[in-house]
Amino acid sequence: MAMRPYWLDATTLVKLVHAEAGSDRVQALVGSNSWFETTWLCVAEAHGVLKRFLLKKQITNDDYHLKLYLLRSWIEEDRIKVRMAWLQTSPIDPHEVKRLGEKYGLDFSDAIQLFEMRKGLLARTTGASEAVFVSSDARLLSAAGAEGFKVWNPETDQDPPR
Repeated sequence: MAMRPYWLDATTLVKLVHAEAGSDRVQALVGSNSWFETTWLCVAEAHGVLKRFLLKKQITNDDYHLKLYLLRSWIEEDRIKVRMAWLQTSPIDPHEVKRLGEKYGLDFSDAIQLFEMRKGLLARTTGASEAVFVSSDARLLSAAGAEGFKVWNPETDQDPPR
């Protein structure tokens, strides 16, 4: 059986360490025998969301640091690979990310994820091993779907696409 890779955006990284709608599905997925990728921008964005929870007193300082540690441990243990093809791909059209953002009304952090799926390691996956873009951001999921990627919203979809 082929191992399916998954692209995890910031909303998904938060769900991995913080209980909210879809967290149970994300935790089960990341605990499976699959392969997972994200960007440092998504990791930073997830950190920002967790910090906002702390500042709004939705989590304690201890919970905040525990959640950061848990996220780091998934990365450190190599369960989640952190990629940045935009900095590594050569030759590259430096305006491609900008065009993707303009096409779908996305900011750089979201557009870079579409670029990563198109140009990074996951671009080479096909068939039963085709990558799935995981997010709870409706606009980003719509853009990823329009680009031809398989998508999964763990808040609304029971299971990832097969």
